[in-house]
Amino acid sequence: MQSDNAPVNGLPGSEICKTRQIQGRTLRPSTPKDFVMRVHSPMIQTSGLSTLRQDATNASASALATRVRALGNTPVGAPGFQPAMVSRHGGGGLLDRMRMLLANPFEKTLNAQGGADQKLVFDQKLAVLTPCRADLAKLGLTDMKEGVCNGLSYAWAEEQLKTGNGANTLDWIARVAASDSLARGPRGDATPSALSQSRIPLLNQLKKMQDFQFSQFANTGSPKQDMSNYLQAVDGWGKRNGMDASVDILNPGATPAERQLCARLPAHDDGALVFRTTEHTMAMSSRGGTYSFFEPNYGMASFQDKRRFDDFVAAFLLAEGHKPPFMLTELKLDPGVPPAPTRMAELADIE
Repeated sequence: MQSDNAPVNGLPGSEICKTRQIQGRTLRPSTPKDFVMRVHSPMIQTSGLSTLRQDATNASASALATRVRALGNTPVGAPGFQPAMVSRHGGGGLLDRMRMLLANPFEKTLNAQGGADQKLVFDQKLAVLTPCRADLAKLGLTDMKEGVCNGLSYAWAEEQLKTGNGANTLDWIARVAASDSLARGPRGDATPSALSQSRIPLLNQLKKMQDFQFSQFANTGSPKQDMSNYLQAVDGWGKRNGMDASVDILNPGATPAERQLCARLPAHDDGALVFRTTEHTMAMSSRGGTYSFFEPNYGMASFQDKRRFDDFVAAFLLAEGHKPPFMLTELKLDPGVPPAPTRMAELADIE
């Protein structure tokens, strides 16, 4: 890994199964098969989720209906989804964090399933919210108990779909968050580093993601209107970033909703999914024969075998108590749009 004072010329390298130093610690994987990269100091950004803010009341009824129909299944009785929480284990204090770490259904499920081919430990509170609390407060973000799982999941899914660099991007975000000042480099250096210069636009992106999470979902008091707003927002975001985005609701049936969800991820083609439970957002991707799952409170796990991936995802969702319905956003690259860098890649190019 580059030091915090080194110029950042693009995203970190694509090979993550190597010894890395993160915050002065050297991590040596015991085997390439089960490498754990612990990222506990970082921040986050998204590719234009700020522009997701759209006022549905300004659109004509016919235009809105056309957009909603074009996006797929919109049930008459759309479920009411609440803002997500950083943790589902009680609160935001020390005891809550201890309970989450001790329970850790992510790690326990992985162990029960025989482990992943690659995994990355990422905790949005330690990696994003805590190191940036003071700067976030300057932007008016003083209550972050809901976290930024929605924006993180969309940003990760886009990066995975376009470059396959979701894990490396989280690493880069962590190092930017660890840059301890808007005006100075890490550890109080007099000269701003490339990472500290990236901090302001990154913080702005975080604020935009938080705005999206609060203003575009579960905010009107009407589940049907909330769904229409969300459909418009996702559709617009996908178009602006060269992707086709379609939204659907998965309910339990003859096939469990967890298995329905896994079946929507392409087994042989590239694709990405972002899905919401009633209180949390997560993501999955398929790229080049590798299947990855991202949980903003725990991290990322990747598998070469689709069946093992499906078994892990279904078991984890059950262990964590995430119950359907699941609101699913399917992302695919738009073949008619030339490839463009993600917002993260643009920020990482700052020298």
